[in-house]
Amino acid sequence: MLTPEELRERTRAFLGEHDPHEMPRQDFLNARFDAGLAWVHYPEGLGGLGVSRTLQSIVDAEFATAGSPSNDPERNGIGLGMAAPTILAYGHEEQQKRWLRKLWTAEEIWCQLFSEPGAGSDLAALATRAIKVKGEGEAARRARPCWPGWAKATWNRCSTTSSPTRSTR
Repeated sequence: MLTPEELRERTRAFLGEHDPHEMPRQDFLNARFDAGLAWVHYPEGLGGLGVSRTLQSIVDAEFATAGSPSNDPERNGIGLGMAAPTILAYGHEEQQKRWLRKLWTAEEIWCQLFSEPGAGSDLAALATRAIKVKGEGEAARRARPCWPGWAKATWNRCSTTSSPTRSTR
């Protein structure tokens, strides 16, 4: 297990080898992820080092002091705050490798599509329906974005009902 000082030195060594002012933003973020300095509490190989989440502030402080580029967490709150933890907990290895790096580096932005008058946080009251479209899988009807930048998102997460006649939907 890394101590806080060992993690600080590891981060400084990374910055010594990867100048954030000289590297293209995306290359820098990819290298940071690959070094396990993205979200340190995630497993090795998935952007982390498998250490306590409390150590993330040490890494973030070193990167901020160095003027490193951000992964735009304010633009990808759904991806980082909802999708990534779910994929880490329930996704298989292929899904974790496919999604986690692109989520953390902001190569892909996720947004959530649902905002219905009368539903609020009551998922059973949703009127947005998922319906089967022959040859195309499922499509949503009545979904509305709840984030102004939804059109710039790579992926949109939508909460729907597929059984509008059931009382619990």
